[in-house]
Amino acid sequence: MKKTKKKNKHSRNTMDKRIAILTIASDIFLRRGYQGASINEMSRQSGISKETFYRYFKNKEQLFLAVIDKELESYWEGLSLLDYVEKDENAMRTLSHVGMELIRYMVSERTMALRKLIFNECVRHPKIGKTYYAHGPERAYKAMKKYFDSQKKKGAKWRLGSRMLAENFVSLLLHKVTIEQQCRVRKRPNTREIKKITDSVARNFIEIYQEH
Repeated sequence: MKKTKKKNKHSRNTMDKRIAILTIASDIFLRRGYQGASINEMSRQSGISKETFYRYFKNKEQLFLAVIDKELESYWEGLSLLDYVEKDENAMRTLSHVGMELIRYMVSERTMALRKLIFNECVRHPKIGKTYYAHGPERAYKAMKKYFDSQKKKGAKWRLGSRMLAENFVSLLLHKVTIEQQCRVRKRPNTREIKKITDSVARNFIEIYQEH
């Protein structure tokens, strides 16, 4: 029993240290950019030794890839809502609900800064771009595909395959609002505006792609 408690305490301490490293690393990467960020500065500001940083992450690229995953956590939480609403056969309600969570994440200043940083580094470090795509957009497509697959099994009629439906919905939902934010064409939408955008996209999507 004592060994188990000791092991659990060690696991918690390890997790806490890893979270502390990722927290300070996230802030410095977003503030300094990938090229300007350094393990030295992270170590100074966090009070965590460089040796400890390298114990968890062998280099800066690996650390940044872990930061991407950390920053995508709220995005994944939005997608996870699909697991709870699969039984709901009301497509309008489901698409609007999940869509609001995804837009909230995508239009945040922190998310826009992260995406800009990732896109700037894709040429020099292709793995960074591939990791973001796999853990961000691709994960959204797979989650939405699973949702449309489940609805088809229950008798819902759609005019396209589930994967194409997923890609089209995500694109219709996020393309315009993220472009507007990146180009500073409009202010970040509030909750009421996000709901209006999402309801409109969901309604148009269903009108176009669902057989009535």
